[in-house]
Amino acid sequence: GLSDTVFGRKSNVNRAMFVTILAQIDKADTSSYTEMSFSDVPAGQWYSNAIEWAYRNGYAAGIGGGLFGRKADVSREQIALFFYTYAEANSIDVSASVDLSDYTDYNRIHDWALKGVEWAVAEGLIAGVGEKTLAPRDSATRQEIALIVKNFVENIISAKALPLVVIKHPESYYMSSSQETADFSVEIAGGKAPYSYTWVVVTDSFENSFAENQSSDKADGASREFTDYDFDDVQYGITVYCRITDATGATVKTDEADVFPKGAAAPLTVVKQPEDFYMSFSQETADFSVEIAGGKAPYAYKWYVVTDSFENSFAENQSSDKVDGASREFTDYDFDDVRYGITVYCRITDANGTTVKTDEADVFPKEVAAPLTVVKQPEDFYMSFSQETADFSVEIAGGKAPYAYKWYVVTDSFENSFAENQSSDKVDGASREFTDYDFDDVRYGITVYCRITDANGTTVKTDEADVFPK
Repeated sequence: GLSDTVFGRKSNVNRAMFVTILAQIDKADTSSYTEMSFSDVPAGQWYSNAIEWAYRNGYAAGIGGGLFGRKADVSREQIALFFYTYAEANSIDVSASVDLSDYTDYNRIHDWALKGVEWAVAEGLIAGVGEKTLAPRDSATRQEIALIVKNFVENIISAKALPLVVIKHPESYYMSSSQETADFSVEIAGGKAPYSYTWVVVTDSFENSFAENQSSDKADGASREFTDYDFDDVQYGITVYCRITDATGATVKTDEADVFPKGAAAPLTVVKQPEDFYMSFSQETADFSVEIAGGKAPYAYKWYVVTDSFENSFAENQSSDKVDGASREFTDYDFDDVRYGITVYCRITDANGTTVKTDEADVFPKEVAAPLTVVKQPEDFYMSFSQETADFSVEIAGGKAPYAYKWYVVTDSFENSFAENQSSDKVDGASREFTDYDFDDVRYGITVYCRITDANGTTVKTDEADVFPK
């Protein structure tokens, strides 16, 4: 309340108050957020750390000019966006959306807030103030926000938060020498940051923690040295796992990764498969390659071509190398009367007699174009000066030449094309000048991307590269 006896239900809520409410919903420990990023947010006030916490975690932005606007009333569209960005950053499903064009004041929703408002209305967090009115720029009273917060906690956080799960487990480690440092890593999804990672080594049934990390990252790693002596008198082996606990107390455990002494061979596996081949001419030689790991040298590589269901070996190599390749000539005539296609694969056998087979790589005749794909994305640009020209580049594969490259700059949600090129090259670039002034009043950043269209009309879009001020 505003005091011990007054709630102030009809009073408006400013941005500082609302962000403080958001921190309370999160049960965030804001004690470490003592260095302020905004000129209108002095340190040591009841709202200071909460504002800095929200800003650094991407839940809130300033209003431009280095200001947060702490005394400004929070608007209904800002509330929607605050909750949207918070939910998205905490791995909560924000895919719900609704068409708002039936509301008479739909055009008063700022572009930067539109996605958040569409989601908030779809989820029932915010409703119209009349049958056909949203009032997106109006202030919200304390009683209105109390109801919105209740709905957010009950219907979004409690109902839709993704559970903490492990999506990448630590991998087994095979020692190559008598004394060696093994690196392990884990990747998680869901849950609530920050996360506590505890790494444990298990010798037979005895467990010992050897590393602990506290982080908001969803990936973590740890290293431990092993020697031959660690395996003396070990009956059941040595394993390593990680236990992860999120801010809510939810805990998950990874699978256990085995650690093998230097005499044990890693299993024979294929780590790089042969790739599909698209012919450009009526007669052409296709090159295929494979890469393996583990097993025991030497290795016998045997390459096969499969036409429909008929297999023929066309190359054999004996080698201690873990990489092998083979070539075969194909012509248009090879595809005559073929119903199901032509493929190539390799079968590898190691010295222990273990055999693995690669995936089958397709061979396509010349009239079939490889799909248009981006193989090198434009990279982020960090300004070193107040005025600077940024260079961006892209590399593609497949598709049909010529290609139309169109470059865009996105400021918040506003897009503008700044370069267009027509070329048969699979590499293109563009430059654009940026200044400090470009970032004035920018809430969510500036990005650059390229849209490429080939002669068949197929279009692909690159990832967005961020531009950062100095």
